[in-house]
Amino acid sequence: MPINREAIAVDLDRIRDLNRAQLAYEAGCGEPSHESEGARLLSSVRDGLVYLIESELDSDDYLERACDSGDAGELDYGGALHEIADGAPSVYTWTTWQEFTDLQAWQEDPTDLGFEGENMEKGANICLYMIADRLVRTLAESVVEAGATEPDDGWPEDPDDEADEVVG
Repeated sequence: MPINREAIAVDLDRIRDLNRAQLAYEAGCGEPSHESEGARLLSSVRDGLVYLIESELDSDDYLERACDSGDAGELDYGGALHEIADGAPSVYTWTTWQEFTDLQAWQEDPTDLGFEGENMEKGANICLYMIADRLVRTLAESVVEAGATEPDDGWPEDPDDEADEVVG
């Protein structure tokens, strides 16, 4: 089945327009204040995914496979989704802790990814990665669901067709 490029474009516009509060909701984290480091992190994840999808719209390979299977994980070829999530948290200590507090990342459990408490900054980065990964995958699932919908052929349905079926 061909992918619904029009629906993907509409969903990408919706994703582009998500504000910090909506991105935080999608990521399942605390809502950052306006123009904070946490808001920047969420926006960078959103923008990275939009760029990835837009670059894939012209080539059907990964995007079509993802839409056909309904699995956003198909977009993670070569670790593309992982790279977006991994590149989102800052490498600078002060900024990392700003992101951590902005997004209330202390609510995450870094032991899920093997953290054993040996380095608090490493733990903070793992928590931020978990938030970014959850956001990029949630947004990717939305795009895949949009692409899997039937394309509109442009012709409105004839309401008389249903009446003919009932009467006929």
